[in-house]
Amino acid sequence: MAIKRRNRARLAKRLEAALELPTGTLHRTLRLEISGNRQAIVEGCSRILQYDEDCIRMETVGGEIGFSGERLCVNGLSGGSAVVAGRFVTIRFEEEC
Repeated sequence: MAIKRRNRARLAKRLEAALELPTGTLHRTLRLEISGNRQAIVEGCSRILQYDEDCIRMETVGGEIGFSGERLCVNGLSGGSAVVAGRFVTIRFEEEC
């Protein structure tokens, strides 16, 4: 099953490049929009792995993303998108192999 998903993702990436479409148009991808060190919108979020006031970790389509800081919270979680707010000190990415 994972091989079929990987092949489908590779084909979608090649089609996007050939048709000069924006990345993520034909397949799900991680998209992160950061506003200063206070808010981040994460698109492609599968689930929340850890939720504390000083650390939030999420599983995404591209791997894992983690936020550390102060007074962190998830203001919204809907349709694979999450809004993380608080004061960010670090943002960490771990890609899937």
